[in-house]
Amino acid sequence: MASGGIRLEIQNLDEVKRLIEQLGPRAKAVLPQAVEGGAGVLRDKMAAKAPGDGIGVELDGATAYVGPTKEKFYYVFFETGTSTHKVEPGAKKALKFGEAFAARAFPGGIAPRPFMRPAVDEGKDAVAVKIGEVIQAALE
Repeated sequence: MASGGIRLEIQNLDEVKRLIEQLGPRAKAVLPQAVEGGAGVLRDKMAAKAPGDGIGVELDGATAYVGPTKEKFYYVFFETGTSTHKVEPGAKKALKFGEAFAARAFPGGIAPRPFMRPAVDEGKDAVAVKIGEVIQAALE
């Protein structure tokens, strides 16, 4: 996945790591599960705003990548928008649109319709709560 997800940076990450170390090995061991739970919350928020299905989660230890799947890489264009651009045929001599042929085309751009950033902004508190719940449940 991660062809065009959003990179999130946790501020005060050293402080978060220090607090988890203080909580002991049980908290550290459950961290990947906590990240998975938080990523699931964010995936659901993002999927509700996405232009269609195809929002996934990729886990790598205590890191999660949330965003369009590889098959839906073009969702990034909805997030950022596109400008007008020229399209020319590759190995063929012309482009075919229905029954018409053209040597080149200039499709218009699309205005940005962000869904990833708003999902992060709206869901960050719910993600933090979910992560905390998973860690707390492991410590009880």
